[in-house]
Amino acid sequence: MVGRPRPTVVVSEDEPEIRELLVLVLERADLRVVAVGDGREVLEALEGGLLPDLLLLDLHTPRLDAVGVMAGLEARGGSPCPVLVMSGGAGALEAFPAGVVQGFVSKPFDVGRLIGQIAQLLGRARP
Repeated sequence: MVGRPRPTVVVSEDEPEIRELLVLVLERADLRVVAVGDGREVLEALEGGLLPDLLLLDLHTPRLDAVGVMAGLEARGGSPCPVLVMSGGAGALEAFPAGVVQGFVSKPFDVGRLIGQIAQLLGRARP
């Protein structure tokens, strides 16, 4: 039996433990996950032809942070999908022009709230 295609989420998180937890949680929510360590790897994956349904970006990562990723995407015509930004600090959305980022995830994150935000942006019912 052929099911609906699983949406693809690119996760950019430099802390391996948090990245692994996000992969586990998102895969359990029936999402395909491409996990990378920083923003440069996000842009490389997109330039390589990856077409994600959502980007989940840690605000602060080595080499290229979420602000740099969004600047790179804006220079290419904008993000191909909705973007959620994760940060342990307040005011993370203030780093971005209005409308560039669709949501914010506070760290430490609540799994149910995270899945709910992702489901809303993907336009699907919560798993």
